[in-house]
Amino acid sequence: MNKKGRQPSDYPQFAFRLSATAKEKLTEMINEVTDYCNKDLGPGEYMFRKNEIIIEALERGLKDIKKKPMKKN
Repeated sequence: MNKKGRQPSDYPQFAFRLSATAKEKLTEMINEVTDYCNKDLGPGEYMFRKNEIIIEALERGLKDIKKKPMKKN
């Protein structure tokens, strides 16, 4: 019996819209953090994926905002 691999459609999607400038800035930061997290890994060690970095950043950031709410200028 062949084991069926997961397909992208097997995972729920989380999406939102933002400006091209904001997307460019976030993409650059995500790439930098991903590279930083993966730089000292040894051969065969699990590499962090961008999705994992984004989820961790959202969870940490939202917890922080929940403790100290944002204020509108």
